[in-house]
Amino acid sequence: MALSTLPRYDERRVPAVGERAPVAGPSAAGLLAGRVLADGFREGTIVDRDPLPDGVLLEDDGPGIPLSERETVFE
Repeated sequence: MALSTLPRYDERRVPAVGERAPVAGPSAAGLLAGRVLADGFREGTIVDRDPLPDGVLLEDDGPGIPLSERETVFE
């Protein structure tokens, strides 16, 4: 199936589903899922296990995902 044969995404066709949508992990897939869910929910929460250091928006730890037992919630 070619991508050109699929219908274009139209956020106006997405029904309102609920109040809040949780998304696990702010990876590229998690952020994309949050964006799509934003059309059907009033608000969303992206949960990450690693906290952001004060004043840092993005951090490059190198390849892979650092493991941590701490959690951070982005709303």
